[in-house]
Amino acid sequence: MKTSPNVIVSYSGLLPDSAWRSHLANNDTHLLEWMREQLAKAVPGLIEKFNTLPGRQYFGYKRGGSSDMLYIFIQSRKLVVDANVDISRAKLLQHLGFHVSFRKNFQGRIGWLTGWDIPYYLGWEKRREVLQVMIEAFR
Repeated sequence: MKTSPNVIVSYSGLLPDSAWRSHLANNDTHLLEWMREQLAKAVPGLIEKFNTLPGRQYFGYKRGGSSDMLYIFIQSRKLVVDANVDISRAKLLQHLGFHVSFRKNFQGRIGWLTGWDIPYYLGWEKRREVLQVMIEAFR
């Protein structure tokens, strides 16, 4: 595990819970924990990072030496995801009840699906569909 002022990065696999849990003590992390475990099982060579900066806390994921492929931003009532999947996936997600508001950040400008809101209650209910789209980011 390596750290910089605000980012903690695993060398391989998931970060230990102790690296991030205290930063998210006031958040519901059940869905996030499930997603992390499932991503680790589904994506060989997964590397995780966590930004500890209050108000900008997120987990970032990549495979091996690749670029980042997925970001999960933590907010009080929802997760917001930016994923390296075709933006046409937004229609499926909206059909499932999710809101997608494309962002004009770097990822959005290069064609990622950005601004995918996952309220905790709906994310848990649709967790398998959510995970499927997240895993697509690594293909």
